[in-house]
Amino acid sequence: MTTANATNSKHHPFGFSQVTGSPSFRSSAVNAVAVIPLLSNHEGSSDTNAQDGVGEHSAKSFRHLWDAISRHNTASSSPSLSSFESSDELLLVVANSSLTRPGDWKYQDTPLKAFHWQEGCQRLHLFDGRPAQSSRLAQDRLLNPSVTRDWIDLCPSRRTAAVIGVLNVRDCKTQADWQRAQEELHQWATQRYSTSPYQVTAHGKMGIERDQPVERLFVFDSFDEDCQHIDLSQTVSKSSVLAFPPSDAAHSEMMDLHLNVVVNDLAVAIFRSLESRIRQSDDIAKAGVATNTRAPISRYVSGGSGDNLKDEEPSGGSTANLSLANMAELVNPESKLAQDATKPSTSAASSATSTPSNPNGTAASSSTTATPVRPSTASNLRRMSGAQSTPPHLLTPLDDYYEWSPSQLSAKDADALKRRDMARREKLAADFSLLAGSPLDSYERYLKAAQLSRSDPDPLWYAMALVGCASAHIAMAEGGGYNVDEYLENNFSLPEDILLVIGGSDQSGVAKQTLPEVVFALCEEALDILSRHKMLASFHAGLLLQLAFYSAESAENHLRCRWGDGPGSFAGGEAPPFRWENGTAAKAASSTSDLKTKDGR
Repeated sequence: MTTANATNSKHHPFGFSQVTGSPSFRSSAVNAVAVIPLLSNHEGSSDTNAQDGVGEHSAKSFRHLWDAISRHNTASSSPSLSSFESSDELLLVVANSSLTRPGDWKYQDTPLKAFHWQEGCQRLHLFDGRPAQSSRLAQDRLLNPSVTRDWIDLCPSRRTAAVIGVLNVRDCKTQADWQRAQEELHQWATQRYSTSPYQVTAHGKMGIERDQPVERLFVFDSFDEDCQHIDLSQTVSKSSVLAFPPSDAAHSEMMDLHLNVVVNDLAVAIFRSLESRIRQSDDIAKAGVATNTRAPISRYVSGGSGDNLKDEEPSGGSTANLSLANMAELVNPESKLAQDATKPSTSAASSATSTPSNPNGTAASSSTTATPVRPSTASNLRRMSGAQSTPPHLLTPLDDYYEWSPSQLSAKDADALKRRDMARREKLAADFSLLAGSPLDSYERYLKAAQLSRSDPDPLWYAMALVGCASAHIAMAEGGGYNVDEYLENNFSLPEDILLVIGGSDQSGVAKQTLPEVVFALCEEALDILSRHKMLASFHAGLLLQLAFYSAESAENHLRCRWGDGPGSFAGGEAPPFRWENGTAAKAASSTSDLKTKDGR
């Protein structure tokens, strides 16, 4: 993991990097969770591990919790769940089938039409939330606004999904200490790790709620005889207080069982929060147009842990309405992705999505001729007085900002702004869908956002929608989900030269590609746009680094159609057959013993 020292960076002549730490496509589909020991600046602390002022016992409980999560992570990671960890970061992969579905949740009510509680997974990236502890994720979020807050509307994956406070009751000498610990956690969550839309951050737009992370307070040694004078029922914040068993070695099994329940509860809470954000964004978008332009993905609802799970009958069909042909119309005609999609053997599914058109009925131009991005300066910012209350616009530092009233705009300008906001809202909902563990939903929304951003040129958001399509496909390969393996089977295969070597062939009649080819084709298109303005240099460099990490870490597995194999991946179950063993690629490869990687697999 790439880390940086906060103190040294503060005095660095160039300041903080504008590229996020360890950039990867996976980060777009993983929820960041800050873990923080509470009661900082506690008087009387003498423990050498509490150099930053953290209470003596809370500091130890924090480390014990981290060790327990690491132990839980290792126990869950092989072979079904794969993960990574470092001294201040942990990636947890939680199967949806292990989560408890909320009683009030219904399939027909969710905006995630391709989500199922028995398929796929939720992924949580835990990190030490104290920036002084050389945690790069904490530094990016708290000390480096050029990475997070300035671009939060464009890159919501840079937000913090949850904040966990760790408290040992032995550090509470009085009831006031208990209240102070809760207030400290609430401050971390609502003031430091909460994020506002860029319209608030840069332009002081009032009356808009901040994005609040999920709060959890993990309490240790609450049953100790010396701590009974503290009344834990007196809570002053909205955080959920969860009591933990002793963290010593003698109670490790009890701790592991309790931790499993707590982690699953946190994953569900984050999912519900994301689902709420998607619904909110959809409601704002619908308010600006006459009809809902998003067609739901056909989905079967089956399985479950109870009779009440089947609250919606199968709608019929499968994911045939989504294919690589949907993306072929969005990229440069010279791209390999577009050329392969026009081969004679391409499935008729390619006609499901027509070429985006301009209002005059002509075909939209190639993305490479989109209107250049213009920077925002103080001279082109206008603030109109008497503006009516409106939902926040999704903005970046490159946008002109107009606080406008509908009565002050011409019909043409108002309609253009609504179309732009609708495209951006679709892209935002796609980002949240990806974080919620529904990559097919996110792919469908990214496609819609790319089409809208291209027909009404919005180059930056168009480029990031293409990157989102790449991230969604990588999330399908790694995390799975409902009907995901069917989609991957229908659109990807082994490279043609490998098929020739092993004597296999694809009998589907559809021109398939390899997943790495698609990822690189989409990113090549996005890189061309991101290279046009100096303010986007960090995005251009970051995307190049993402491709480098992908090539080194995952591309080979995806080239071989080994879905669910590799770091941060979900294999589909605790026992064979695993996800990568079910497709035609695995069956073709099983006919020969020569198809192996350099490590012998």
